[in-house]
Amino acid sequence: HPVHELALPAIACALFAITYEMFDVMGVGRIKNKFRIYDRPRLNWPSTFPEEVQLMDAVQRNQVEQWPAFLTATFLYSTLVSGYAGGVMAMIWVVLRRVYAYLYRNSVGSPMHGTGVVKVTVPAYFLIAAMSMGTVIHMLRAL
Repeated sequence: HPVHELALPAIACALFAITYEMFDVMGVGRIKNKFRIYDRPRLNWPSTFPEEVQLMDAVQRNQVEQWPAFLTATFLYSTLVSGYAGGVMAMIWVVLRRVYAYLYRNSVGSPMHGTGVVKVTVPAYFLIAAMSMGTVIHMLRAL
């Protein structure tokens, strides 16, 4: 049944959406509240936010950057090549992105090269590339 084939990719996407909202979006609000940024009119916001705010904001923005490519690659690959394989790659991607977010937002005072985010970011990029290229190759064979 087609729905069964897309169950794992759908679960992966939903889990990412849920955790993105809970940890990344709400996290930005929580950290800005911690520093009482919302208590001031926007015109009086500091020109430079505390590092904790900058890191949380950067995590949220980067998740937004990655989300469209992930959704596109996941659903193209999962519907046109293999729902199971696409779902497995999507689940791995979600875990990598959650680890990325945790490492990055908790890296206050650390140089970027010391955060460990590259170890999870590059594999996540490769998963999107693998699903995208797998779709292209499969569709070229179908021509």
